[in-house]
Amino acid sequence: MRIGTVLLVGAGCVAAWGKGALAGGLLVGDSGSQGMQRAGAFVAKADDPSAILYNPAGLAKVTRHELYVGSNFLWFSQEYTRAGQYPTPKDGEALPYTGQAYPTVKNGTGVQPVPFLAASHRWKRLSIAEGIMAPQGYPGRDYPDQVTTANGSQAPAPGRYDLLEQSALMAFPSLALAYSVRDDLDIGARVSWGFADIKARTFLWGIKNESEDVGNDADFRLEAKDGFVPSYALGLLYRPTASLEIGATYTGSVHVAAKGTGTAILGEKLPPSLDGQPDFINPETGVPPACAPGGTRERFRACIDLGLPQVATVGARWIFRDGRGRERGDIELDLRWEDWSSESDIVVTVDGKDNASGFVLEKSIVRHGFKDVFAARLGGSYRPSVGSHAIEVRGGISHDTAAAPESWTRLDLDGAARQIVSAGIAYELSSMRIDLGGAFVREPGRSFENTALEDTGRLYRVQPDPQQPLQDPNTGQEYDPHNAGAYSSGYVVASVGVTAWW
Repeated sequence: MRIGTVLLVGAGCVAAWGKGALAGGLLVGDSGSQGMQRAGAFVAKADDPSAILYNPAGLAKVTRHELYVGSNFLWFSQEYTRAGQYPTPKDGEALPYTGQAYPTVKNGTGVQPVPFLAASHRWKRLSIAEGIMAPQGYPGRDYPDQVTTANGSQAPAPGRYDLLEQSALMAFPSLALAYSVRDDLDIGARVSWGFADIKARTFLWGIKNESEDVGNDADFRLEAKDGFVPSYALGLLYRPTASLEIGATYTGSVHVAAKGTGTAILGEKLPPSLDGQPDFINPETGVPPACAPGGTRERFRACIDLGLPQVATVGARWIFRDGRGRERGDIELDLRWEDWSSESDIVVTVDGKDNASGFVLEKSIVRHGFKDVFAARLGGSYRPSVGSHAIEVRGGISHDTAAAPESWTRLDLDGAARQIVSAGIAYELSSMRIDLGGAFVREPGRSFENTALEDTGRLYRVQPDPQQPLQDPNTGQEYDPHNAGAYSSGYVVASVGVTAWW
């Protein structure tokens, strides 16, 4: 099949180009041209190959062979000013930056492309589509590991216990089917077999380190991959009248179990080994590995487990028609639920042990305190002209509730509430359509202080702690929040797409 060949070639380009929401940045708006330009209000309208993502039942409305190629481009701004000042090291020796206020740090990554490639074909009442897409998100983070304080001193980064660097590539080759059960009822399903590639850098506590002495830290880097990340979606469309269309879709949760390698540079103040040499991490050989066998002192085995949530969306649109019954415009309202409370924690496992103490490294549970997200999306379109050379204008607004309560705000995953305003225009020729659009994503600023707790048990904590791999993550972690301060963030999105048919 010619379209299938095109997609196989294009898949390699998307895999090398697209980075998704994995391991950084919750879902931001929506992929594709029409959906993004309508602020995501597209589950009932879905009528081009991008329906493979939004609502696979919508593929039944594609009555010809169609190919969609496009990309959204995200720019994410994020600033963080940590509350307080650099503490005095535990040994009492003041450093040049001791007592200085924490400087503001900014995310230094650039524009993030989120590509989308899909094709759809129709035979009688059956439609088939194939495609490859990335989640609509921004995983890139790039913060400095050294900052300059007000007195000109060089100091360790104030957000180093959260995140310094991060990148994640995630893409989903997919196949979908849709069937017109009746003239007023369509159903559809999609299966996907994704892959993920994750890289990250953060600082850990090598030993108990409330004074945040960099000499007692560990600089940890992780590189891991998962070659098979399955996903699926179900969809339905119902048209009770010629002017009303109702859509619903459900997407299952996505779980990533990526395996790879880690490296750690231990601080110079950590206790030395028995032979007097600086401490290091040895690969664990005495027990069955949690990640994979093998590893060396320089690159030990490590893995990361995380997920994207199950999502359910329902929507309805009202269609405006001309005197000949042709669609001239519509307005749609969608309501969406994202199950982030079930995907709040990220688990990092290292097959290693501390050479000086002989202790096997514990799992690190990176907690975020997420709760479920609810969203309302209102969008629509209008065609001032019809025929072989038509123009369509689109627009929308949406609101997503916060995934992270204020005290759980972090740099690695953006859990703030957001409002989106989007717009776009399409120019349609006899055999193709060109889409251009953009969106502004506003997120309210956040500012908070550390919270003192009488009971610091894991279930009662309301802020994240530095990762402490020599302590049991459920019973031994010190309560020492590191994320208080002021945060500001927001997105700008641009979209371009081309749809061809024959």
